[in-house]
Amino acid sequence: MSDDKNTKQMKITDSLCTARWGYPLVDFSKGEVRTCCRTRGERVTSEQIDRLGTDIFLNTDFQLERRKEMLEGKRHPACETCWIIEEAGVQSPRFPNENIPYPWTKAEDGSRDFSNLNENTVLRNIHTGELITPATLTESSSILRSEHPYMLEINLSNTCDLKCSYCSPYFSSKWEKEFELWALGAGIEKFDQNVETFIKNDIRKEVDERFMDTFWEWFNGKPILTLGRVGIIGGEPLINPKMPEFLDKLIESYSKIPLEKRPHSGYSDKNGVYRRDHKPLIWFVTNLNTPTKVMDRFINEHLPKLTEIFHVEIHASLESVGKRIEYTRDGLSWEKYKENVERLCALKLENFNFGFQIALNCLSMTTLTEFLKYAKYLHDHYERPIILKHNLVSHPEFHHPAILPPQFAHYLEDALNFLDSVKDKMIHIEDPWGTWSAYHDYISTIYKSIKEEQGKTLPWKTGTLEDVHVLFFRFFNEYDRKRGTNFLKTFPEYASFFRNCRKLHAERILAGAMA
Repeated sequence: MSDDKNTKQMKITDSLCTARWGYPLVDFSKGEVRTCCRTRGERVTSEQIDRLGTDIFLNTDFQLERRKEMLEGKRHPACETCWIIEEAGVQSPRFPNENIPYPWTKAEDGSRDFSNLNENTVLRNIHTGELITPATLTESSSILRSEHPYMLEINLSNTCDLKCSYCSPYFSSKWEKEFELWALGAGIEKFDQNVETFIKNDIRKEVDERFMDTFWEWFNGKPILTLGRVGIIGGEPLINPKMPEFLDKLIESYSKIPLEKRPHSGYSDKNGVYRRDHKPLIWFVTNLNTPTKVMDRFINEHLPKLTEIFHVEIHASLESVGKRIEYTRDGLSWEKYKENVERLCALKLENFNFGFQIALNCLSMTTLTEFLKYAKYLHDHYERPIILKHNLVSHPEFHHPAILPPQFAHYLEDALNFLDSVKDKMIHIEDPWGTWSAYHDYISTIYKSIKEEQGKTLPWKTGTLEDVHVLFFRFFNEYDRKRGTNFLKTFPEYASFFRNCRKLHAERILAGAMA
């Protein structure tokens, strides 16, 4: 069970998140499973496979305990990234997860809205008729089990061709050559060979050979009937040698299901009518630094097959432009990126859409408007919808936008003014959380957070906000040394902020020498 000292008592409405029930992520190379992209993975053991079978993917002891806590109004540290984001006044990935987990509803009116949920609210399972209240929960209560996931993300391995400044060896094979720099960013002060060996062993820990087969047994059971959205993440999926075989098996699995039983994506058309075309959604989060031959194969071989079964979306991971994005995403060619973006946008393929997974961080604030204008150009030139997906970098902490002083808020004000001028003119986007209007509302929360200096009161793991600023300087100073880059030349508008961080760092060194 969880440690009560690390579990904060809250109202149920402040702790509940249906992602804990319906949004599994599976990492094949590490043999890990988690729910929600913001939590750490749970390494599946051979003993768990023996004891739990297919329940390893959603119904481990750990998952059941976390769900019970949520329904008791407790916030466990496993979900702390959302709690910290919300304390900064920013919309977290927990929203719009504002519903009681399916197939449960409020017995009184049949709704799933939990805005006034309390410990005595009577909940009803629409399949079995079972009634329960949060106050009467036990560890064996059926509401704690998950049998109906709505969204799945797959990480085939950490194979990647980039070393993004906010990434790590866990998600990028390129980062494995720079463990010491990553350790500095992770706050590991005494990095040595033992730490490096431990981390490498953790990444490459042997996975029970039954893990993959157990996944397909689980997936082809009940989940395939409710999983209306499947995401392929990484690493970098488009260059992953394991991807073609996985996609073929995915297509085979859905093809075996009668059309009328295949799940929907859950989206509505421009008139608000729920789309019931029995086509689930598959999306790829990609850095699009993709070699031409690999892109040729994806466009000519994979996409045509996929669009027969799925709605397909490419979410190109990007948050800035030009030399700045090449600095932050070490190894990326901006020219190659633009070439691949335009190839995809030019496709006249039914059931295919394109957009951006925007990894918003403190270094992308000043060019957000320029990036949005680039996205608007693609929308206008290719006459196609361009999806904008929310994502905030909150770890490492020195990438969090809330570390910036209030004078940076005006850059987001410019972005908000631009979004406000175009958001109602954009081609309809079926995903309500991928629209330009939704992105405007999201950015407004980050703007307010920076303007009101909410970073000063956040519970930073690094310590105080000044401690985070010191780490910011230390990391990028070492980043420049190792990678031959120049922070101030690339980001001249950050000069005053960078100097202040450097001054704090120097004061810490002096204080340590005098102690």
